[in-house]
Amino acid sequence: MDSSSLTFAIFLVSTGFVLFGLELFLPTGGILGMLALSSMIVGITFAFKQGLLQGAIFLTISGVGVPVALKLFFWAWPRTSMGKKMTVRSAAAEETIGNMASHQALDLLVGKTGKTLSELRPSGIVDFEGRRIDAISEGLLIAEGLPVVCISAQGGHVVVKPFVVTGFENEQISNMDLS
Repeated sequence: MDSSSLTFAIFLVSTGFVLFGLELFLPTGGILGMLALSSMIVGITFAFKQGLLQGAIFLTISGVGVPVALKLFFWAWPRTSMGKKMTVRSAAAEETIGNMASHQALDLLVGKTGKTLSELRPSGIVDFEGRRIDAISEGLLIAEGLPVVCISAQGGHVVVKPFVVTGFENEQISNMDLS
């Protein structure tokens, strides 16, 4: 065999790499991928016809080159203008519902006491320091006009439970306006 066979093998393997690259960018349904694979196989076959060492070199280059090229593509793709348009980006932490200013204000209610303005079955309205807040009980029915304590506020939901009076909390309940 002559050097033209080796040159043809180089051309076919290179064409295979180019076709694999185009397959990633063009919606061909795998046609270019199959052509690329066929081109690489024929190129490696021509290299083996030139000699065992040349065939092994081409096989190694193809076996290592394709995964490295794919890894490089998947790293670079989201950074391209077309990739930015086609990929779904995750919401930044400041864009989530739980981080909205109105919901962050509800976090300040945790541990505070309030008074139910309606029956909680399990949801209803609770007055916290003059603010009417939609609240949910822990699954209990809580009658209107009873004191409750906020136990959590996540994602715009305020969860309350009945306020239980113990020894040192008597002062706190006597200072709270229940009328």
